[in-house]
Amino acid sequence: MKKRTKIYVIEGVDACGKTTVCRELSKLNNWKYICTPTGFFKEQINDIEKLGDKPLAFSYFLSAVLNTSYLIKKDIKNQKTVICDRYYPTLKVYYNAINFSQDFINIENIPIIRPDKIIHLYVDYKKIKERLKNKKSLSVDELKLIKNKIFYDRLVEEYKKECDIEINATNLSINEVVKKLQNILI
Repeated sequence: MKKRTKIYVIEGVDACGKTTVCRELSKLNNWKYICTPTGFFKEQINDIEKLGDKPLAFSYFLSAVLNTSYLIKKDIKNQKTVICDRYYPTLKVYYNAINFSQDFINIENIPIIRPDKIIHLYVDYKKIKERLKNKKSLSVDELKLIKNKIFYDRLVEEYKKECDIEINATNLSINEVVKKLQNILI
């Protein structure tokens, strides 16, 4: 009997530990790790955000989501379970948090691969600020998070709506978060 591949997505605000947790789960389970945005999109996203053109940034990140969906489809064909560091929920969450109307496009109607589980990795504001202050360079959104707790609160509220599971990782080590997720996902 062929084992069904799974798609898991870890979501959360910047500096909550998504990338580290995803990479660790990928190594432990031999899963394919994919980050949204990938490659070219990742290199350009901060420059696009600096322009302050919300429709352009939305369209750009949507293109990155479509690219990620394509990559996931390839891995599913190869019978690989995928762990995704951000995906389409981030697009919805960030633009809802800044009250940007997405009426011109409903992401629910776009034919992208849907994950089996979406996990919100929650870390409290104090710890997020502390982690961000230790980074050498910050993105537009990371700078906004440090300066604006209301923005953080909106993001967390929106992630709670979009995710199936929430893990409070505020006082957990990466290993503890990974172990918790191993128990939930496997």
